[in-house]
Amino acid sequence: MTLKQRRIYFLIFLLIFIIAVPILAFYSLGYRLDADKFALVKTGGVFINADPRGVDIYVDGELKKKTSTMPFAQGKLVSGLLPGKHLVEVKKQNYSDWQKNLEVTSNLVTEARNIFLPKVGAKPEMISENAKDFVFSSSHALIAYAIKNEIKLADVSDKEKAPASFKFSDGENIKKMSFSPDEKSLLAETELKNKNKFYAIDISSSEIKEILKNSLEKYVKIAWHPNDLNKLLALTNKNILYSLNINVQNEQILMAKDTGNFAVFGDLIIYSTTLPTVLYEKNTKSDATIQLTKTPIENFDLSSEIFRSKGGEIVILNNKKELLLYNYETQEFTSLADNVSYAIFSPDGKKLLFRNQNEIYIYYLRDIRIQPYKNAGETELITRFSKPVKNSEWFEYNNEYIMLGAENKTKLIELDNRDRRNAYDITEAKEPMKIKYNNYDDYIYFLDGSELKKITLLEGNL
Repeated sequence: MTLKQRRIYFLIFLLIFIIAVPILAFYSLGYRLDADKFALVKTGGVFINADPRGVDIYVDGELKKKTSTMPFAQGKLVSGLLPGKHLVEVKKQNYSDWQKNLEVTSNLVTEARNIFLPKVGAKPEMISENAKDFVFSSSHALIAYAIKNEIKLADVSDKEKAPASFKFSDGENIKKMSFSPDEKSLLAETELKNKNKFYAIDISSSEIKEILKNSLEKYVKIAWHPNDLNKLLALTNKNILYSLNINVQNEQILMAKDTGNFAVFGDLIIYSTTLPTVLYEKNTKSDATIQLTKTPIENFDLSSEIFRSKGGEIVILNNKKELLLYNYETQEFTSLADNVSYAIFSPDGKKLLFRNQNEIYIYYLRDIRIQPYKNAGETELITRFSKPVKNSEWFEYNNEYIMLGAENKTKLIELDNRDRRNAYDITEAKEPMKIKYNNYDDYIYFLDGSELKKITLLEGNL
């Protein structure tokens, strides 16, 4: 090789080095060439965390990453994406897909941390063909369901064990059921010949005790006492709130006079007075009582409902179907929505779900600092149907999804409103009357007319 040739090769390699080093440096700093703009731009990324584990992550149709199948593994970051909209898809065989157009920003990471993929092909299991209602115990280990004049009690973890049975008189209609806090007893409200009756049922002995009343009063509402499992709280048609001893007939201890309604939350009793209506909160452990409202509230009676979150937020649904939120600073209620038929706090206490006949909304009680960000006080329409929504509940496996019954189906819908919400049909339901998630066995229980069924969306339960 001549000296001239060596010099030419040297100059060529030097030129390549001079060109390549800045390119590699910019590449390592996250810059890429935007072909549309023909310019170097700072890239961003997308972080994906999904359930189940082991999902494939596609960006703009190209497989980019796969999440780990190891327990407690985190999601995956797809970096080096040009700023702008990118179609992100999360897939796994035998599961429904998740997809969304996400905005990527230079030098930032766009996150989707709460993705849930339902299992495809899940079939509902029949529990009873003639059920009218069902309730879970506080641990969700037990389920009670009503069949005509009979209550069936089953252990959700033991499919082989036959349900216990508690029968009432012929023609007696079971209206309500509730478990005691220790899950050893059931409280049942029935109706026979237009007269209400109340019973305390000892689960282990199968003993059924009627809660008797004196001839001058009748009970209009009964609940378990927060601290004494041998006692009940009973409100009479004379607006007197009593404590009753299950084991001592006709023992009535006065709790409050002029009471219009009450509800129990842990150790607390929230009760209202008759007109003028004022709300009070009683701590049954300390016996301390505080006045919640400094001015009377309107349209609140026995048909109204009281809700309290784990964080202490209080909302009421009055007899005009107006939903109101309590403000601890002003000691007043402010209106959130009209024509509300149902409301429930999220299990994490950060959100409130409520619905009217055709729409479902979420009200944010706390700032949400995980993408997509939300501010406390925001109200968001989740979905709207032309036909009535039969029910709506939180999907407690993941606080970012809700379950509902509409259009002859039970459905699962995510809260993430970026681009579009992913929605999934769980199963057909001719008349979806009630739906609840059980976090003990990870099944969804629902009433389809008179048929009580359950279905799971998780692989481990199939």
